[in-house]
Amino acid sequence: MVGYDDENAYIHDNSKEGVQSVSLSNLEQAWAKSYIGISKKNTYFGINMKSPEADISQIVQKGMAKNAEMYLHSALSFAGQKGLDKFMKEFPKWKDVFVQEALCKIYLHFIEYTGSVLPELPYEISGSQSGITNPHRASRDKLAQALIKYQGSFGVPGWEDAAYWFESSGQIIQTIVGGFIEDVGNMSFGNSEKYIPFFQELREYEECAFHIMLRD
Repeated sequence: MVGYDDENAYIHDNSKEGVQSVSLSNLEQAWAKSYIGISKKNTYFGINMKSPEADISQIVQKGMAKNAEMYLHSALSFAGQKGLDKFMKEFPKWKDVFVQEALCKIYLHFIEYTGSVLPELPYEISGSQSGITNPHRASRDKLAQALIKYQGSFGVPGWEDAAYWFESSGQIIQTIVGGFIEDVGNMSFGNSEKYIPFFQELREYEECAFHIMLRD
């Protein structure tokens, strides 16, 4: 949100160009919702930057390095690379733990939240088209594009190498999503082991990318 008046709030939306106006009555209804793991009802967040870094390139580089550090060496077993390792170990067992309806919801959640622009189910499942180009690559394609675009002004030459690996991992995610879509369509979840080599490849690619980001 970049401003407000007596009737509207003015926001940036990652799926639209320019500043958008949202009526305060609609915003009030949106804030009255609760989302598991994201926010409580009627909650908003502010950021208080103490002694902010003035050099934008330093801010970006430090942020990228911190993100890489958190992914590669997370203190939490369910986050970052540790989380992916845990997932790969447990995922093949889920077919013996959850009923089909629950597995379908899990697959649909993965499909929806790998949209690169916004969470969205593809046409094959939803039967509707938003009109937004939204590949299911979990924004790795967007990150790769940004690294290449801004490496000269904000980054370092190594970002181009990291971009290659993020672009590759995004393609792997899209392949996995394609398989998930087919499984949901067939209501067939008994062969989840077939995805483990893809997730292992994804792990390898992202480890390469984040090590580059951490080094540079």
